[in-house]
Parts: sequence; structure tokens; C-alpha cells
Amino acid sequence: MRRALVTLLLVNFVFATPSVVPVESEDKESSVQKARAAYYNLPRLGVASYRCEAVTEWRVMLAGKVDPEALKKSGGTEILNGIHIWMTIGESGDPKFEQRLDGPISDPKRNEIGDKLVRKQEKVLTRFAHDVTRCMFTSMIPSADQNYKLEEKDGHYVISESDGSSTANITMERDYRISEFNALLEKSNLKMNPQFIKTSRGYLLTSQHTEVKSSVPGESSVLSELLEYAEIDGVRLPSKLTAIVSLEGAPGGKSRTMQFTFRDFQILKK
Repeated sequence: MRRALVTLLLVNFVFATPSVVPVESEDKESSVQKARAAYYNLPRLGVASYRCEAVTEWRVMLAGKVDPEALKKSGGTEILNGIHIWMTIGESGDPKFEQRLDGPISDPKRNEIGDKLVRKQEKVLTRFAHDVTRCMFTSMIPSADQNYKLEEKDGHYVISESDGSSTANITMERDYRISEFNALLEKSNLKMNPQFIKTSRGYLLTSQHTEVKSSVPGESSVLSELLEYAEIDGVRLPSKLTAIVSLEGAPGGKSRTMQFTFRDFQILKK
């Protein structure tokens, strides 16, 4: 049950701050409907899903860690550039992947390295796809028929949800812009600060900073993400993701930078 709550909180982005003034039932439903309508939503614009190629920017990811000439001489550059990943994102949240590895298919070592790298990249891209679904296909805000509490505190809207010792809190401004998400879980505390731009079709996520403090050694982390968009067939879709992650216990306390460029979009209309 507790795991189900954690999933629900992160998928639906439930909000809250400490309770002060409960919002009446009728106003509560109206506020939630207005909040959901305030965000950029692809299904509302006729998009059922989209497919694109996810290009890993290895030059950025390996900068300062691997000598480019040494990588080229060892054949590593050819292997990296031969990895191709396509993904389809829609309301379900779980992306569908397609892969192609260029080069001699009879080379088992090359295929083993390529398959391992593909799995690692798909793990990162799956998290990204879940974010896209939450922000652009479903909603970060619970629907009116979900079980939550809506209150007002110091000029902010507050929605809260809890299960046992696990609680979630998100602060939303009066213009329905989410400013902070907090979750207190069994073994960790999570704090997320998203940033949005206001478009004529609603708020669009441009960045988010996430801190996880875990009681389990080595599992605390800090993640900063930056999103860029391109207009494709009249709608905005993510065209670049840059993520900087710092893991507890990382050698030298150094952070890692990951970057993906998204291209060759195909949109499936509703």
C-alpha cells in the first residue's frame, strides 16, 4: 500500500502545505478543475502520442572523463555513434522503445557493450517519459474525484494526501503554478521545485530541481533537469533534456551530466 502511494504521489504530483483553511467542497472541485486546465496538455490539443529518436550526446556525457582520441582508437566512438534509440510516449506513461545497433552483428563483444549501454540509456529515458506523461498528457494535479485535501495557507493553494507514515505536500500559487513538492516516505525525504513558462495554451515545465535525502547510505541524490522545446505540427514537444546528477558517495563528490537531443518526431493524432 505504501509503495502504491509513492507511485501515485509521483505520477499525479499531489500537492500540499500544512493545513490552515479547508476549501469548501464546491470551491474545491472548481479550483482543481481550473488548476488542471491551467497546464499545457497534449491530448487537449489532439495528440494521442508521439514518437521520436532519442540521441545521446556522448560528447557532453563523457567530457572530462574519457580522452576522445583514446576512445576513437579503441573503437569506442564507433560503437557509441552506432547506438540508435526511438521511443513512443503517450498517456500510459511507459514508453515503447525501438533500437538499432550499427556495425558488425557477428561481433559478440561489440553487441554486448551496445546492449548494456542501450539498457542504461533506456532507464534514464523511461524516467523522462514518465515526467512528460505527468506534465503533458495526464496532469500533475489530482482529478476532482480523487481522495485529497485542498486548503489555503498564506495566499497559496494546498493539496495533501497521506497513507500511514507517508505524506506528500505540494505548494501551488494562486495562479495554479506549482512551486514545490515534498514527500516524506519511509526511508527518504523528497523535495522537488519545478519551474514553468506561461504559454497561451498553459504552463509548460522548463526545469526542475529534485533533492532526495535517504536514510539508506549511498542513496541520497540531487538532480537538476533542464528542458528545451521545439514546435512540431503546431504543438510543443521536448527537443532536449540536460540533467546534472550528484550521487552520495560519488568519487570525488563529482556530478554527472547527461544530455539527450530528441528529433524526427512523428505525432499520432487522437
